[in-house]
Amino acid sequence: MDEHDTHLIVANGNSTSMREPAFALQLMHPLLIDCVGEHYHITQEFDEYARLVSEGGSVLDVADVSESQLYKFGQVSENWAAQLEAADQSEATAVEALRLEARTWDLLFRLLDIRIEAEDDISDAAVPSVYSSDQAIVLAAIKKDKNLAELMAVKEWLEVFAPDPAPVENRKGYRIFTQKSLRSKPAGSVAMDPDAPIRTKIQLHQDDANYEHALHRALFSYLRRGDLQSMAQFCRDVDEPWKAASLQGAAYFRDSLVDGEKYDDEGTSGNINRDLWKLTCLEIAKEPSFDSYERAIYGVLGGNVSSVTPVCQTWEDLVWNHYSYYVETVLDQHLSTVPHLTKANNEYSKEDVPESVPLPNELFDRLNNHESNEIRAAAQNPFRIIQAMLILNLVDPLLMSVHTQLAQQSHGNIPQLPTFLRFMVHLILTLRSVLYPIQAKDSADFIIKTYIDLLIAARKFSIVAIYVGQLPSTLQIECYAQFLEGLAVDKETRYEYILQGKECGIDMQTTCRRAVELTFETGIFQHPVPCKAADVFVSNMDDEVSDAVYKQVRALEWVLFDPLQKGEALGQCNRLVRRFLVHGQVHIVREILSTLPEGFIEKKWLKSAMKEATLAEARDIAGLEGLTPMTRRLAAGAVEFLCYTSLVKSFEGLVKWNEFLGMKPLRGVNEGDALDSFQYRDWLKVMQEGTKSTVEQLRGCLSDIHQISLGQGGFLGVEGKERAAEISLIREIYATEIVLRLQHVLFETRDYVDGNLKDCIKLFVEFVDDQKDSFHREFVQSGKIVFFMQKHNQAVALEA
Repeated sequence: MDEHDTHLIVANGNSTSMREPAFALQLMHPLLIDCVGEHYHITQEFDEYARLVSEGGSVLDVADVSESQLYKFGQVSENWAAQLEAADQSEATAVEALRLEARTWDLLFRLLDIRIEAEDDISDAAVPSVYSSDQAIVLAAIKKDKNLAELMAVKEWLEVFAPDPAPVENRKGYRIFTQKSLRSKPAGSVAMDPDAPIRTKIQLHQDDANYEHALHRALFSYLRRGDLQSMAQFCRDVDEPWKAASLQGAAYFRDSLVDGEKYDDEGTSGNINRDLWKLTCLEIAKEPSFDSYERAIYGVLGGNVSSVTPVCQTWEDLVWNHYSYYVETVLDQHLSTVPHLTKANNEYSKEDVPESVPLPNELFDRLNNHESNEIRAAAQNPFRIIQAMLILNLVDPLLMSVHTQLAQQSHGNIPQLPTFLRFMVHLILTLRSVLYPIQAKDSADFIIKTYIDLLIAARKFSIVAIYVGQLPSTLQIECYAQFLEGLAVDKETRYEYILQGKECGIDMQTTCRRAVELTFETGIFQHPVPCKAADVFVSNMDDEVSDAVYKQVRALEWVLFDPLQKGEALGQCNRLVRRFLVHGQVHIVREILSTLPEGFIEKKWLKSAMKEATLAEARDIAGLEGLTPMTRRLAAGAVEFLCYTSLVKSFEGLVKWNEFLGMKPLRGVNEGDALDSFQYRDWLKVMQEGTKSTVEQLRGCLSDIHQISLGQGGFLGVEGKERAAEISLIREIYATEIVLRLQHVLFETRDYVDGNLKDCIKLFVEFVDDQKDSFHREFVQSGKIVFFMQKHNQAVALEA
């Protein structure tokens, strides 16, 4: 046994896996192509694949192969290919991809069935002895040698999907045209045995020669499909039974008595001189005088690659040719390990120098650079590359290479061949389900994530959760949160996606919180907090709310669906409100508060706030320390929320007050003094009541602002510091603004409401003077003390 044959034994094992084929690194350009727009070929079969994934099912351990999930995957692709082919002849590329995908699932099933060890997969095949027949040795080898089993599985897979046998006339009679042409020849000068044309150099009649060529071509097509039985029967049907006998020499010798097996038929069968028969096959294969297809037939049976190659027309033909050789070679190696009882006949057992046949990994490299444009293009097809790498057990290099190509795609683009990407994702899910060892875990997750992006781009929203649920838990949250963040659908539909996420095992509480954060990060939180209050201008209450802003407002829905998330919703709501307030966007805050459900603030939060205030007033340090951070956060959050509600109502009240102030009746043409008109007296009464209500509302708002803790409010770290800085700025902007507007209301109604001018003057002592509980610091920091003093001095002058 020479070194070349020794390598063949481990051709699919660890030895060849150490050297990655060149094409595995390239994976060729047709795999992924940039595509923009909506032409994604994302059709119904994507939903069918998703349904099969969600239903689960066994991959290998099934009594009926048709119940395997891999078989069902293949059927979906095959059925869709048939529909697409019938509907649109221009979709040849898509049809080919679907059919190749279906075949690849079949290949994967065959390989995994061998590679994955079942718990009870312990072969009890007897060890061949010196007395064992060839068939017993072969059967034992197949059970024991997984490398051999894989070689045979690949060969059988290529035979299953081979084309139908070539059509040929079922002609009766033996070389009838040649017989007629030789009747005029002298007796004894001609012969009609099968080898006569080779021996006598007298050619067959052209009609018979053409038929013989067609016959051999048909026989080769039977052999290509692995159907030796039909092949032999066809020989008998056309009155050439010796061909059938010759082909049946491939059967391994079996002796039930020696092997200890019980059969219903005769005790022995097969070819006891199979090694001699193979030598004859090889001689025919090498003889150039024979028909090319006849040489190819005997080349396959005898284990010769070069004689078969000329009739191979496809990538599959060439791979099958080599794998037929690999199988014969490895089987011969196993047969040679058991010594024969009889000595070899040197006259017939001599061997020529073995032909140089590439190993499997070299084979696919050569096909990738084949001289034929058709073969080379076929070898560079994405699914054939996958098939080759699966055969060579190069799953990790495959995943890493696809990962690299996907990562190199320009941002926002997706593969033009989504069928390929779909296959890769379900390949990963399949391998994980059978605990197939995968080292390139990051690459696998990246491929799944890219597929999810593809589904989102194609608006296949209903199946996104299924694939997000297949990611590791550490990636599920970010991936699904990004999906939710990008949705622009109604509230009911949002809730449906939350339910889908739960059904797929995604932590939806954490995911919804993250979806809110992502929305904020792409919105108002992109803008830095203003450095000082003087840079902020408070918006008008009737300003418009853009769609981009409304998206941020609606983001709170994600945490409002779950009652257990109410505390989180409070925190996120206050966080969003603070950020809009520091930018002066009061009208947006009103929009935020209007979307919240009634009873948003729970009574227990307010009770906790009152308790904390009482403990603080009593300086009960032990009691304060007994409050949990969560309790303090909810209490502070509730107080803060009520303050913002009061602030919005105050601005709304001011709008109404200003509107009513402008409705003061004017003197009519035929009327007396406006002061004596009924309209004025009615207006004055309502004005006084409205002013009183507005003043109370503004004073209440200032009191609420006083209640907001300037500390971290139970928040820790960066979040606590951020909150404290925003609260401080909000006080500078809005406490001063409310005082100024209160001053304006009192000053403008001095003639209509008794005492308002005095109250206007008192505002200085209440809110501006340098006292402990005033807003003196805020007025100084904001620079608004100048505006307050201008109006204050006017009031003082009028009072004097």
